[in-house]
Amino acid sequence: MILAYTLSIYIIVAIYSTVFAFRRLNRPGVSKEVRSMFLKKHLIYVIVFIVLWTITLSQNYFTLFNPPNYGPKSQNALSIALTDPFEFTAMFLGLRGPQA
Repeated sequence: MILAYTLSIYIIVAIYSTVFAFRRLNRPGVSKEVRSMFLKKHLIYVIVFIVLWTITLSQNYFTLFNPPNYGPKSQNALSIALTDPFEFTAMFLGLRGPQA
């Protein structure tokens, strides 16, 4: 539940920053080319920000409520990759060692 609120707050701040930038850039003294370039780059930044935080918080939520099952048998990397892609990615990135 906290993760959903956190994500909502991040999205609200990101959207507010876009509206704030738009309002500030519509003042006199800013050329149309600079305004459109800045808004385009800022919008891309906000979209990437929202997507990355959504993925990160979703993965944290998944890990929190679906912990990996470390059984008594050892598994090789191929069987881990086929059954749990998050665990395989963590092993590939060096965040976890192979299961013993």
